[in-house]
Parts: sequence; structure tokens; C-alpha cells
Amino acid sequence: MTAAGRLPLPRCGSPADGGSMAFSGDRAQRARRKAVDAPATPHAPRQGSGDRAPARSPAPLPRGERGECEGEHPRSGAERAALDRHASYASEVPLAGEHRKRRHALRFAAGRIVPHERVARCGQAATGKIVTLHSRDGHAHFGGVETCGSVWSCPVCAARITEGRREELEALLRAHGEAGGTAYMATLTLPHTRFQRCRDLLRAVTNAFRKVKSGRAWQTARDGYGWMGDVRALEVTHGAHGWHPHLHVLILFRPGTTAGDSGAFGSWLFDAWARAIARMGMGACSIDAFAFELVDAYAGAAGYVGKWGAALELTKAHMKAGRDGGRTPWQILADFAAHGSKDDRRLFREYFDAFKGARQLTWSRGLKRHYLGEYENTDEDLAKEEPIPESHVASLAWPIFQSVVNAHATADVLEALATGGLPALLQVLARLRIPWRLAWMPSLQRERWVPVIAPRLPGDRLYPWPETQETCLPGTPGEHSTH
Repeated sequence: MTAAGRLPLPRCGSPADGGSMAFSGDRAQRARRKAVDAPATPHAPRQGSGDRAPARSPAPLPRGERGECEGEHPRSGAERAALDRHASYASEVPLAGEHRKRRHALRFAAGRIVPHERVARCGQAATGKIVTLHSRDGHAHFGGVETCGSVWSCPVCAARITEGRREELEALLRAHGEAGGTAYMATLTLPHTRFQRCRDLLRAVTNAFRKVKSGRAWQTARDGYGWMGDVRALEVTHGAHGWHPHLHVLILFRPGTTAGDSGAFGSWLFDAWARAIARMGMGACSIDAFAFELVDAYAGAAGYVGKWGAALELTKAHMKAGRDGGRTPWQILADFAAHGSKDDRRLFREYFDAFKGARQLTWSRGLKRHYLGEYENTDEDLAKEEPIPESHVASLAWPIFQSVVNAHATADVLEALATGGLPALLQVLARLRIPWRLAWMPSLQRERWVPVIAPRLPGDRLYPWPETQETCLPGTPGEHSTH
């Protein structure tokens, strides 16, 4: 094992059979011994112009070094990092300030592109005549509004969903490490051009991985090299060479699996993947675009969650320029929101149509049950913020909430409530010139009343301001309207 934590990937098989391994009988045993005993071969530098690696057996890949698939420009130095390094970062804290405002704005932009999809109503359509307001520990949210639960098209839901998935991965890796197992992260890409549709490339990626995990060769590799399970994630970027969907696969090995067996499995995985891609007529995969990194199970998923797709720190998306002009779908959406480009609208719509209904994370059968129990959280479960009765501080009548939505001020209202309470929220309504009055209604918590912000009645001041903070706080039943 190299000091950087990446294993050499010994080549299995011969040029005659395309580098594949026939896992049967004594040959498998010899291959495993060869993998264990194989010395770490120094990584050979690229030759010539650096545009292609010579056709030869793969050498060890230094930590963090990943190159291009066929058809992409070469990269060097600091730029030769993960293809998706610019793509995703998890938000481990509640939405706040500019984070919240940007995500809400991008959610609205997504609704403009796909107006008949659920994201167009997410967080902007009430399920009844009253929308509850909840605030606790500096975090505020609405209750009684629709939630789309889309990890692909809704930045607000994607942040919540991915945080929930990160917690699941943390628990998985922690339990696996305590059991004595090891884990590796593999990145699988395919050649692509700007003329190929996103849907076709996505189908090729998913079909290729399905072919890898089927047949006798897979069963022998799985059993012979200590594979225990895997979690795979879909991700996509768009650049000068078109759409680039790819997979990140977290592979768990059984306790007692040697570093040699793990490395040999990584070599087999690339061979099987490249063979599946070639048989579909998609071209030849480059070993330089393949990565197989040791994961620190005790450090958890936090150091690797940036490779799991949709968990984006969207406040930084506009500052993260993809290599060769490559952009994530969220960057495309942000550019559309800023400039209204028809090309960006078309690209995001193409991406949405391709990925709608796809699973971002897929666990191998029985793995989640083995470590995390029976209960399965759906994306919608994770995206929905359940209204806690104790956090119910006020309510909005439907006309007031609709006025807030029409003003694209949902983020402003929540931020004001989280930082300044009800007085700050009422000031936001006054600034937006939304007339209101205060009445009272029972809280979600029994034997407690909370103010409800209702439309102005005739004779009320047109744009009233709260006279004192006390008049805006929960108290005894009654009605208040400033004069």
C-alpha cells in the first residue's frame, strides 16, 4: 500500500483476453497470490504530448490523480483532480442567510423550466388554509406546504436529502470499521461526446454497471476477493464534450480481506467496466479516468460526501467553474436564473428529463439492513420537515402566504423569523407592502395559543408596524390590529 493510501492495481489476465480475468479454479488462487505479492510499480509519466497514455498494463494511480476519458482534454498538476471536484459539498448546518435565499431562488428558477412538475409547487403551495411557522435553535421553516422531495431538480430538498444520506453513510462506515472491515471508493466513467444525449449516456452508465454485477465472473470475483456490499451514486456534469454522467461506488470488503485482494478487485472492476462499455459500442475507457481510493472508515463519510452528487453548497456554485467549461446541473440552473439563457433552459430540461425517477444512491441488497436496520428513509421522508408542535410560534393565513410566494420572499420571511422572531417577520411584510393584522388561534401544542397573521380588515392601517414586541408574541387569546 502506498503512503498516500492508494493501492496499486495489478493487471489480471493477458493482452489476448483484453485484460479480463477468468475466475476459476487454480487460476483464481494464483491471481490472488500474485495480487498480494505484487510490488508497487512506480507510476510511469505520460509520454509524447501528454494527450494519451501508451497502451500498456495499468500502473498504480497516485492519490487524487484522475485523468480524462477518451475525447477529453488532458489535465496536469492541481487540475488533475477528481472530475467532479467542483461539483458538490454537503450542507451540514441549517439553511441560513444567503444560503437559504440562493436555494429558494434556484428552486423558483427550476419551477420556471419545468412548470408542470412538483418542484414548481415545492415550498410555494399550501396544503390548507393555514401555513404554520416553526422556529427552533436558529432554524425556521414552514409547515403545511407541499414538498417535492426531488434530489435532482430542487436545491432545497436536495440539501436536506443529502444531509440525511450523509448521516446514513456515516453510520454505515462507522459500523463497518468497528466490525473490522475496509472500504474503497471507485470512480467509473465512460467516453462521451457533445453530440450524445444525456438520457443515452445515463442509460449506458447504468446498464454497464448492471452487466459488471452479473454473471459467473462477478460471482467469482465477489466471493474470491472479499466483496461484502457497495453503495453507488450517480452524478453528472456538462462541459465542452457534452454530458458526463459517471458513478462513484463505495465498496465494502469483509473483515480480514487483505490489501492485495482489495487491489485485485479494483483491477478486475476496471477491466469488467471497460469491457461492458466497449461491448455497448461506447468506446475505450482510459485507466487514467479510473480511481480506487482507500476510505478511512473511522473518519466517516464527511471527507467523501463531496463525491456523492446532489449535496451542493450552492452559495459557492457560481464561483466554481468546471474544467474545460464544465458545469454541474446546479451551475446551469444558476446561470439560467441570472441570465435567462435559452441554452441553459434547454440543458437543464434535458438533464431533468433524463434523471427524473433515477435513484441517486443505490445500496446493494441487504447491506443497509445489515448495518442500519429495517427502516428505509425515502427521499421525500428526508426532504420533509415535520412540524414539531413545540416549535410552532405563529401561523400565516393562506392569502398572506400566497402574497409572500408571489413576492419571491419565502426565504426572507424564514430568515427574519429565525434571526429576529415575529417582529422581524412583520417588518418584512411591511417592507413588501403586504397588509396584515394579528389574530389568535390554538397552537399545534395543546393548551397554547399563537398569533395568526391574517389579511387586513377594513379600517385597519394599510401597512401597520408592530407597536411593541409584546403585542407580537404568543399570549392569551384575543385579536390585535394596530391603528
